[in-house]
Amino acid sequence: MWPGTPATLDQIRAGDAQRSSFVAMNCAACHEASAAANPAHLIPTLDGMEAEVIFKQLADYRSGKRLWGVMNAIAKALSVQHAADVAAHYASRAGRLQANTGERMPEGGRGFRQSDTGARLVFAGDPQRGIAPCSSCHGPGGYRMGAPTLSGQYASYIERQLASFAQGLRHNDIYEQMRAITRQLTPDEMKAVAAFYGAQDRQLASKN
Repeated sequence: MWPGTPATLDQIRAGDAQRSSFVAMNCAACHEASAAANPAHLIPTLDGMEAEVIFKQLADYRSGKRLWGVMNAIAKALSVQHAADVAAHYASRAGRLQANTGERMPEGGRGFRQSDTGARLVFAGDPQRGIAPCSSCHGPGGYRMGAPTLSGQYASYIERQLASFAQGLRHNDIYEQMRAITRQLTPDEMKAVAAFYGAQDRQLASKN
């Protein structure tokens, strides 16, 4: 869980989606859903992502906790207010990502006997290896502030990030939760989890 302070949350809530339109134009070339620069979908879609998530990632890029060339430079060029505005901009848009309501909705076929590897790890995890279910933080079925919605995110991007955590190339996870989990996953399991989440895309009628 992201330990955002009241002051940080106030900064995020002060974000203005309309004010960010000019700054966000610079993000669209890579993060727009139809961007030609993203043919392999290794860059995440942001439309509909929670503002808290986007703000945290920009802060991590700015501080160097998360490393990715151009994003570190862009984040450092943004003021805190600009970061909050961009976060509000993308959070207000409809896209592939499913809304994370935080509600826990029990459904069948989500237990340890699930034959689909991705679904089993998402909803049940693997207690014998100390692997918590992905949904306990990322939803559906759970929600933690600062944890990105994965349902509808590009599978290629998710798989790459899982591998980056496992290899220690990405290390901006709170209390090393993602690194501890991904080190227990096989490449095939990472691919299965990514494929499961990537198949959950839909347009959000509530935001249209």
